[in-house]
Amino acid sequence: RRVLFRSPIQKIELPNGLRLLLKPDSRLPFVEFRTVLQGGVLAESATNNGITRLLSNMLLKGTTKRSAEKIVTEIESIGGQIDSYGGNQSFGVNAEVLSSDFATGLDLVADVLLNPSFPANELEREREIHIASIAARKDDLLKTAGVAMRRALFGESGFGLDPLGSEGIIQRISAADLRAFHHRLTVPNNCVLAIYGDIKVAETKAAVEKAFGDRKSVV
Repeated sequence: RRVLFRSPIQKIELPNGLRLLLKPDSRLPFVEFRTVLQGGVLAESATNNGITRLLSNMLLKGTTKRSAEKIVTEIESIGGQIDSYGGNQSFGVNAEVLSSDFATGLDLVADVLLNPSFPANELEREREIHIASIAARKDDLLKTAGVAMRRALFGESGFGLDPLGSEGIIQRISAADLRAFHHRLTVPNNCVLAIYGDIKVAETKAAVEKAFGDRKSVV
């Protein structure tokens, strides 16, 4: 009879500085990928406030080798899911696939995180959605008060900034701005990659090194 147990989390730091968290768990044939990079208002200024949220929304809108449609088609063809997020202090990409599709899942996560292309048509669409969200929030008294409280407590930088930014700033952010911001933050020593599920530690570490190993950290 097969004995099932929960393995401890193993922390591995790759030579380029990327921190890898691995937790084997063979109870179900799934693998979860979670990436976290520091960003959000702590990495923004008054002139680009809101860029992290816009960047995170653009990560799944096309890469140098996959269109947005290709990303969706590929993940759905294996019954998996992938999403991106941009929070108050961080951003990243998450995915879930069957363990038999581990290679495809890792390749997709690495591609959308490292190689976004910021296509012009997708950027304009996301910009409109983002600005609509800012406008809609004006009717929410609690959220509006929260933004005002942050500004009063922390001033016009850091946590005093609004994670969504303003309509004017979002309107001015260009694809070049997104590329520069992405280039600055998407470096190995600013990234934690957690992979949990039906995995083998040595094989997973080798696969991650192949997918992320050529990226250099900021000294």
